[in-house]
Amino acid sequence: MHSTGFGSGVAVPHGKSACVKQPFVLFARKAQAIDWKASDGEDVNCWICLGVPQSGEEDQVKIIGTLCRKIIHQDFINQLRQGDADQVLALLNQTLSS
Repeated sequence: MHSTGFGSGVAVPHGKSACVKQPFVLFARKAQAIDWKASDGEDVNCWICLGVPQSGEEDQVKIIGTLCRKIIHQDFINQLRQGDADQVLALLNQTLSS
């Protein structure tokens, strides 16, 4: 199993389940980072969690790809780390709807 730590303190854990009817994204942030075995060795304090229906492989790949293209930008990471709940929600909605 591979780590879902993408670097710069951000992880994108994801999964498919028959219990999930529509794709969803959940964001969590913790003041103290934890070891997540990230690719860059950095501890993680921001998680963008993704769940999709069992048949949602295409949705999962698309959403993860979109997030990965944003996570490489420091300004995006800073907004995740420093934004309030409304700002992070707006950021993720904008990112995933484009």
